[in-house]
Order: sequence, then structure tokens, then C-alpha cells
Amino acid sequence: MDTSFAAINRSFCRNASGAILVSDINDPKSLEDAASWKEEVDQVVSGANGSPIPMVLAVNKVDTIKDEDEEDLYEY
Repeated sequence: MDTSFAAINRSFCRNASGAILVSDINDPKSLEDAASWKEEVDQVVSGANGSPIPMVLAVNKVDTIKDEDEEDLYEY
């Protein structure tokens, strides 16, 4: 995770009731970073009962996947 965004993250997450994380399907690091962002959000904000807020992972650039690379995606 980019530490330069840590303070901004706390400000944007405050009082959130859900989150959407966006990742680039062609960049494995982007998928790993999404997991780090989820952990960061879980540390900063929680639901009314203390449980993590709902999050959705949206993966973009799916239309640029080559057929031979499609099987590799199931690793994630």
C-alpha cells in the first residue's frame, strides 16, 4: 500500500457504510494492493456492531485478457 495515502484513507473512510476497491486485471500487484487496501479499511472503519463494512472488488480491463492467460486468473 502507498503510505502517502494512509492519512487520506482515514479521512475518506470515516463513517463509510461500504467500499468499492478497483483493481487492474492485467497487473498482479494491483490485485495484491487491493487486499492491502481492504485490510487498511478494516482497521479504520467498522460497522455499527464492530464487524467489517461490506466491500466489493471491481476488476477492470477484463476485455483485454488473452485466452491463453485466462486460466492464470483463477489463482486469484
